Amino acid sequence: MLKDLVENPGLGLVFIARGLSVVAYTTSRVYVMSAGKIVETGKPLDLFRQPQAEATRDLVGAILSVVGGLAGKALS
Repeated sequence: MLKDLVENPGLGLVFIARGLSVVAYTTSRVYVMSAGKIVETGKPLDLFRQPQAEATRDLVGAILSVVGGLAGKALS
């Protein structure tokens, strides 16, 4: 349903989430915030594959650590 809303050319949407897979699937642009300020912006896959801001790296790193832990690897 969110994907359909996002594809509507006359609609802007603010979507606050921590689920990066949902964010990557439903959005065309991401703004990463830390301490109430935007620290990085761009296309979702670009940001998640090559994060520049510390807050983005921490967010992506936390998700990857949990995924590794669920796969039987130690959490870092």
